[in-house]
Amino acid sequence: DNGEVITLPLWGWRDEGGSSGIAVFNGQGDPVREIVFRNADGSESLRWVRRTAISPEGSRIAIGQSGQEASRITMFDASSGKLLWETQAGLPEIDDLRASASGEYVLAATSKYGVGDMEFVLLDSQGRAIWREKRSRNLSWEIKMYVRFYPEGKWFGIYDLKSKTYMKRRIPTETRSLQNQR
Repeated sequence: DNGEVITLPLWGWRDEGGSSGIAVFNGQGDPVREIVFRNADGSESLRWVRRTAISPEGSRIAIGQSGQEASRITMFDASSGKLLWETQAGLPEIDDLRASASGEYVLAATSKYGVGDMEFVLLDSQGRAIWREKRSRNLSWEIKMYVRFYPEGKWFGIYDLKSKTYMKRRIPTETRSLQNQR
């Protein structure tokens, strides 16, 4: 919910706890559209959405799911419901997810369950990892927001548990993909 766009899960016909999509509402709570999750063959898909991020101006919706090896992040166009990209990034558990003002970037905080180590990943408009940083023993259930974008549009922050502050990082100007680097 960013005040202009509100999302709620569409529950699937199965009772496993997953969602079959996202219901999108305007700021007044009126239904706008439904984004139904689909497999590559077009059949309905069931997903366990752990985090949702809406770009502040409402044009993009990102969802985050926990996975076996890495978190799964998917970006949709909010007006058409079109899938823009999908990728795996970071560690298996998705702990926080934010979209930049225009939806050009997505910032994810991920962890490995039971360990406390975290990996932060910045994704570009194509879903490519363009920045990442690992922090050991950084996970706490008391922290509600691990990542943020700053209003000027060139910076983002990651939460450091030891110093109890956000560490400011600049969005890289060189956008080469780090997808194959671990």
